Amino acid sequence: MTSPNPDLATVRLFADVNSTDWPDASVQSLLDQEGGVVKLAAADLLEVLAGRLLTVKADDISIDGSKQATALQARADRLRAQHYEQDDFFFDTAATGSDPRFVGDGDYVLGSPGWGVL
Repeated sequence: MTSPNPDLATVRLFADVNSTDWPDASVQSLLDQEGGVVKLAAADLLEVLAGRLLTVKADDISIDGSKQATALQARADRLRAQHYEQDDFFFDTAATGSDPRFVGDGDYVLGSPGWGVL
């Protein structure tokens, strides 16, 4: 018997859903779609949930689904931002010196040998 992927539980935790509503196969599909990245899969799950929300009115009670959807989308956006920030998806600056990849006052020559994130 294969042990369950622990990432499935983490995706559910980030999206605040349970295994009854989101079985392993559904969550694994999202993980596969996002290359196994938990936070991106959870963000996808939140967007699916947001897309299902409607405004419901019954008797004297009204639930505005659009406000809930906006909150879920904001959470999905935060999870994506956290993922990209933790994976060093940013560029840093460096002081100029005798490095031949730099010209002038800190301009970086794109495509030069050794170019990349500093």
